[in-house]
Amino acid sequence: MLSLGPTSFAAKGGCSCKVPAPVVTAIRADGAVAAVSGGGDDDAAFLPIEGVPGLTLVASVDFQTPLVDDWRDSARIAATNALSDLYASGVVPEYALVSLVLPWVLPLEETGAEIMGGIADACRETGRCRIVGGHTISGPTAIIGLTVFSVTTDTRIKTKGGAKPGDQVFLTKPLGSGIAITAWQLGLLSSDHFEAALATVRRLNSVGAVLGEEAGVTALTDVTGFGLIGHASEVAKASGVTLTLDYGKMPILHGISAAAREGAVPDLAASNLRDNEGLVDFQGDWSEHERLIVADPQTNGGLLVCADRTAAARVAAIIAEAGLEPSLIGSVGEPVTGVLLRLLR
Repeated sequence: MLSLGPTSFAAKGGCSCKVPAPVVTAIRADGAVAAVSGGGDDDAAFLPIEGVPGLTLVASVDFQTPLVDDWRDSARIAATNALSDLYASGVVPEYALVSLVLPWVLPLEETGAEIMGGIADACRETGRCRIVGGHTISGPTAIIGLTVFSVTTDTRIKTKGGAKPGDQVFLTKPLGSGIAITAWQLGLLSSDHFEAALATVRRLNSVGAVLGEEAGVTALTDVTGFGLIGHASEVAKASGVTLTLDYGKMPILHGISAAAREGAVPDLAASNLRDNEGLVDFQGDWSEHERLIVADPQTNGGLLVCADRTAAARVAAIIAEAGLEPSLIGSVGEPVTGVLLRLLR
């Protein structure tokens, strides 16, 4: 039995450990990030393979601190979250490189074996992704991550750009996983509600690979550390449109509203709210806790799908066939100067 649980090494678990979006922008060195297909702000990098027209290498990296007090489960969640970046690009992940920092105060072999077991569980569940290498060091905290990549045809790749006025906007998972983790740690969430939240976090976003084959899907991303408003704003900016989303139509995990009212909210949620100030038009009577819910950092959150109106029924059916709820939460409109999102209450 290990004497210290995974969250002992993580003040902010899962995607709550991300730095705010403006920091990411500020620390990019000029010229250091190559200009690639997709513009560099998508969920993955898209690198055309020289000499092989029509084929593209799709790659992404993601790592995080432990989310729950079980090494195998924390690793499975971290891996599932990393795999989501390719699914959010419409692609099946095929290969993975593992990056680990093992806490030096724990038995390295025992801890590492548990973590690798969880990563293998997630990769095995894809039915396709193979672990082909990695790198491991020891340090004061635990970090679990994957670099995932695949080779695919250009036609199936989805980006954040491409949404157009008239499109319908779907969300495939409920909001609130960041608040759920915080509330559980503070004793403000029931075990049933916490387990329901973890079930969504553990679930692969593999439906994204099916959506990649649907021509009517115009833009695609996953909702993770920057919250719904952060990632929806990225879609709006990349597409040159304004999204209108309805809070009353958004799926929210049970117990989250009450927990948010009690202040059980990750620090990053407030940061996400500030970072989008002025770009989001909150229309109607919004409470502070409701604003924080739409800014809540999600770990392996749902896919945000923009679909042509003529394809909306097919897209909803694809999502439903994957065992998910196709929540129609809004629509895409003409660009409004200075406003990326209109949020209705």
